[in-house]
Amino acid sequence: MLKLTRALFAPAIRNSRAARKANLLAKPLPSAQPMAAEDIDQTAELLENAPTREEQQVAAYSVHPDMPRHLRPTNFVRLSDFKDKSWQKLPRKPDPFGPGRAASEARDAFVQLNIDPLHESTNARMLAHFVTDMGRIRKRAMTGLTWRSQRRMAKAVRRAKMMGLMPILRRDNPYDDTKDGLARRYY
Repeated sequence: MLKLTRALFAPAIRNSRAARKANLLAKPLPSAQPMAAEDIDQTAELLENAPTREEQQVAAYSVHPDMPRHLRPTNFVRLSDFKDKSWQKLPRKPDPFGPGRAASEARDAFVQLNIDPLHESTNARMLAHFVTDMGRIRKRAMTGLTWRSQRRMAKAVRRAKMMGLMPILRRDNPYDDTKDGLARRYY
């Protein structure tokens, strides 16, 4: 059976790697003399100084061992790899809608003291804290009030402006009672 198989695959076996290797081993070595002591020392020195497999892999994958992984010669390079990434570490922006429910309830004085802001529409001194220098009502992100308190406080500020207790286009300093030499009273 073995002879039959070899006869069928003889051309393939002649060209195979194993056949070529067997032919090389069958040939006699050019010099069958034993190695000299100097040759043995040189060979041992070469083997000691030869790089390890890990060192060869590192050398193959990067020009410099400290080079970042995304800049190695085997990887594609994008323009974004060369951007300064220090700007990406900026702190998060504050929430544009203000704090969440638990945080705003803990901070909201109206909720803590159980006060309705609409009942304070005549207290212009208190409402002045919720108005900008241009006379606009501050956003909830700046006041930190709950949604309900913010709505009712804004309605109280609009009422106070329409009653004439607060200026419409600017913010009065509620603590400056001697403006222009005249005392102001806030009811």
